[in-house]
Amino acid sequence: RSDVVSAVWTELLCRLQDSCPASSPEYVRRTLETQLGEIFSLQSESDTNVENTSGKVFKLEDVFDSFDLNPIASASIGQVHTATLKHAALMRILHLQQQNCHEDVPDSAM
Repeated sequence: RSDVVSAVWTELLCRLQDSCPASSPEYVRRTLETQLGEIFSLQSESDTNVENTSGKVFKLEDVFDSFDLNPIASASIGQVHTATLKHAALMRILHLQQQNCHEDVPDSAM
């Protein structure tokens, strides 16, 4: 609706779709495991009570009892997966940013 947002935003938002092909399970696993390593490494640097995990490779199985690599939904900027954290009885929902979404949407809109 060009009466609500500027023409630039209208064009950007028109590129978004609510149903897109999902990223491959291999991409999902590789991306999350890389990010888990970065998160735990940063945590160990800032908290002296946390074991230094710098350089450690984390597997999804180290953090989750279950993780569905096939998303329950997928759209232009991301996809949604279900997972259960270790030592937590409740299922969690994780949003994973879609690969190459920066080509369609600028960082300022994310």
